[in-house]
Amino acid sequence: MKNNLVCYEITKLISVPDGLDDQRLGYYYYIAVKDDGWYTVHEKDGAGFTDYQPPVCFLKPASKKAQSWDYDGRIVVTNASGKSTLRFKASYHQYLDSIDYDGRRVEATRVTSGEACGGASVKEPLSYHVWYLPGKGQIQQSLFGETLLTYAFSCDWSIKIGDVVLNKAEVEKEASSETVEALPGVVTEFKKSRTIIREVSYSTKLGLGADVEVKLTGDLLAVKGALTTKIRGSIEKEHGEKFTNSETREQTVRIDGDKIQKARIVWIDTYRTGTVQVTQDGQTYSIPFQFPLGTKLVIRKQ
Repeated sequence: MKNNLVCYEITKLISVPDGLDDQRLGYYYYIAVKDDGWYTVHEKDGAGFTDYQPPVCFLKPASKKAQSWDYDGRIVVTNASGKSTLRFKASYHQYLDSIDYDGRRVEATRVTSGEACGGASVKEPLSYHVWYLPGKGQIQQSLFGETLLTYAFSCDWSIKIGDVVLNKAEVEKEASSETVEALPGVVTEFKKSRTIIREVSYSTKLGLGADVEVKLTGDLLAVKGALTTKIRGSIEKEHGEKFTNSETREQTVRIDGDKIQKARIVWIDTYRTGTVQVTQDGQTYSIPFQFPLGTKLVIRKQ
């Protein structure tokens, strides 16, 4: 099964209709290439980043039959003003269409789409049209019947996310602690709580040299969503359950001063660890990661 991540940079304009200015030279698209289509994972330009959660399919494999599909997810926009999250909907209709290209009539794949943000519904008729030609890629765009800028792309890099290998044993790490004293004859009772955020964290400190590790860190950040999905899916399959994105644990602590005059209250987080294989431009790396499963409170006598 294909599961490649490719970064495309807009490098030049093929056509510029009168009255339109170029806005996207140096714009990057991070695309997941899968068996069932091409997905936009992440976009980047000089102003910031846009992440699609989950990735949105914009092109299906070529077929003589018309295909239609819908998307209902979120976009997370990060720029100088901060981070914002919007609900994002889109509808797509794909079919074969004859078009004039390079002085001849060709049969291209046409994708017609419409988008809506903030919970609004996608309006019909769909107004954005893109034509693709095998071996050439995108050859024309139009919006409301007006021809748009057409771009040429270059492949900046590609990443393939491989197998996830989980370590058998869970790992416990001390998260925080405090010391509590109790007087003889006095029972001290109080509540403590802690919230864990279940995010995958990984390390690129692989002994490869600073330049390689800095580049790898930046590239993996761009595809963090796909990495997280792959790793988290493997862990949930292993445990036979779906994990929430966060969990709050509350516990009542009771210390009897006649038995313990000084105690150390310790929060201990439990992690699942392992490695994920990442191949970038022919070079394969084994990236270590950890994922928090839960937390517990331990009372230790001092």
